[in-house]
Amino acid sequence: MTTELSRRSTLASRQDSLRSKRNLSSKDHDGKAKIDAVRVSGADGKAGRLKSQLEKRTSRVQDTARTVRGDLVVARLLDLQGPVAGITIESVPLKRDFIARLPQGFLRLGPDRTVAYGPLEIGPYDRIGITGDNGSGKSTLMRHLLSVVHDQDIPVTHVPQEQDSRSCREGLEKLDSLDASTKGRVISSLVRLGSDPQLIRSSAMASPGEAKKLLLSLLIEQPVSVLMLDEPTNHLDLPARIALEHALAEYRGALICISHDQTFLDSLCTIRWHIDTHGTVCLS
Repeated sequence: MTTELSRRSTLASRQDSLRSKRNLSSKDHDGKAKIDAVRVSGADGKAGRLKSQLEKRTSRVQDTARTVRGDLVVARLLDLQGPVAGITIESVPLKRDFIARLPQGFLRLGPDRTVAYGPLEIGPYDRIGITGDNGSGKSTLMRHLLSVVHDQDIPVTHVPQEQDSRSCREGLEKLDSLDASTKGRVISSLVRLGSDPQLIRSSAMASPGEAKKLLLSLLIEQPVSVLMLDEPTNHLDLPARIALEHALAEYRGALICISHDQTFLDSLCTIRWHIDTHGTVCLS
């Protein structure tokens, strides 16, 4: 582009000199008439216009290059240059036969609706997929399981289906409080999940999808024994889903996951709890 700009500048200068009357004799009326005719037609200004257009394009390219160089500098400072093959979730091994055992019971969903379940057990390495129709009580059941695990002082992380503005704000505050190395790893995970680092640096992360990616990336930095994920693939594109699926496949701890993505569940979960149309949890 620089070579082309130089060529066009030379051509424009040549045409400018050709239309100049400075080198003509004062009595060369024919020459002056020809120059005036070319000026009126605008033909002599074509090279100049092309030169101006290319100058603008060159300026835009240079601005983009400066932005890219700046992003690369920030990326290196934030440790974003590491391998991008996947994400690692650290687990805390539990020296016990089970995490929780729930006797037969039910949970109320409203004045006349419940979720009924028989005895339920969660082992330290169980991978449980919870399925059912919308509104069947999957999230209610997961929140109940969360309270049971919390009461036993077991390291657990819960990612709800949707994130409100408060959870987004708290996530950003937590991100800002991290040391440079940890922040770099979190942002690296965010990049692998399809987020734009520029949005993170400007704190312009208000959408539910970006909030979920932030929460997922923060939990990766917290060793846990139990992961409870409610529709974790919502708002994720295919590369981000693959990265998350790989990380969960390598995770060595208990996983309880709600998802409508049957392929995702089939690849990760060996136990299925399905809430049928009667509001009963069926084990398979």
